[in-house]
Amino acid sequence: MQHSFLNCYSDLQKKFSVPIIGVILPGAQMAVNETKFGKIGVIGTRATINNKAYSKAIRNIKKDLKVFEKACPLFVPLAEEGWTHHQATYEIAEEYLKELREKEIDTLVLGCTHYPILADVIQEVIGSNVKLIDSGVAAAEVVRNEIHKLKLETNHKDHPNLDLFVSDIPTKFQEVAELFLGKEVKVAVKVDLEELVH
Repeated sequence: MQHSFLNCYSDLQKKFSVPIIGVILPGAQMAVNETKFGKIGVIGTRATINNKAYSKAIRNIKKDLKVFEKACPLFVPLAEEGWTHHQATYEIAEEYLKELREKEIDTLVLGCTHYPILADVIQEVIGSNVKLIDSGVAAAEVVRNEIHKLKLETNHKDHPNLDLFVSDIPTKFQEVAELFLGKEVKVAVKVDLEELVH
């Protein structure tokens, strides 16, 4: 899902007049802002780690930082199962994160939308001295700033209508969204990014 979005991101920005906000650049910027010793870890899916999206973005912001990446593909199904404090999750986290701990990173980018669900386990395993960066939170701050800049804030206190659009399986997204939000959400509408671009 994220890989196809990366391929279409710049094309979408050119085609639409509304701002298109990704998660990689905001997450990279937040990591650069937060690191104290210039050693940043990035965990993500295999696709995210293989295309080095975060390390490229971080080094574009500040060239002299050290970036260590690690694919953690099993975190996604663990998050989707809701195994937020399961023993298996701790054991897998230990296996994935030990080499980043050995690199003495001070900042860790959670480079997948699922990973914040496991943030407690990740924090415990990586160590309390490492600052976790939630790219979703970073992107939300950029969205808030864009809304303010475009003077689109509202004073309405009513609960907003939430319409969800995804490029992957809607029902699985709904389950994960409910885990994140702690409440029921409507089924998302699947969109084809390639069709939007052409």
